[in-house]
Amino acid sequence: MVLQHARSYPQSSRPHPNPNPTRIVGMAGAVALNVALLMLLLVPMAAPPPEAVKEPPPWVIPIDKPPPLPPPPIQRVDIVRPSNPTPQATVKPDIQPVTPVPALVEEGTLPVESIVQEAVDTSQTEVAAPTTPIAGVRLEYAHAPSPPYPVDAIRGGLQGVVMLQILVDTDGRPLEVSIHKSSGHRKLDEAARRFVLKHWTFTPAMKDGRAVQAIGIVPIDFNLGRQ
Repeated sequence: MVLQHARSYPQSSRPHPNPNPTRIVGMAGAVALNVALLMLLLVPMAAPPPEAVKEPPPWVIPIDKPPPLPPPPIQRVDIVRPSNPTPQATVKPDIQPVTPVPALVEEGTLPVESIVQEAVDTSQTEVAAPTTPIAGVRLEYAHAPSPPYPVDAIRGGLQGVVMLQILVDTDGRPLEVSIHKSSGHRKLDEAARRFVLKHWTFTPAMKDGRAVQAIGIVPIDFNLGRQ
């Protein structure tokens, strides 16, 4: 048996194989593709735009239209034609002539018209009464209470005598009361005038047995010393 001894070469002295260019290009492409995919994964995906919210259509409430009203009934009016009236015969009354009768007047008597006229004149003369009041009469009191003293006049220390001119009617009531002479204070004058016109009565003046209107002067004394 023949033994052959193999040569041993040092490791550094071993021959290196030549690099393959195709393999290098393939590996570089794979690395670039992986990097590109990694970058796509790191970029946040943009959210899709929100869909526009559609508003619901408005709620339409159906309205039932009322049925049309029936036309009002037409009332028929019957026209009654007047019948031709039968002319009636006009009867003329028999007119008899009237013979005037002369009035018989006895001697020494007056016609009726003259007698009636004289009676009317006499009655008017008796009823007529004098309408002009009698002036300057002294009036007689039937009811004459003292007028109240005005409070404002008492506080103001007012006093005086007011002369009132009074027209008395036939029933004794005063018709008009006016200031004949002032007391010097309007409050006293008006207080006396209103009170006498409302509360006083007199005895009616007489003439020829009849009551007549009369005008007289009455004094009203406002004196604080008598209060």
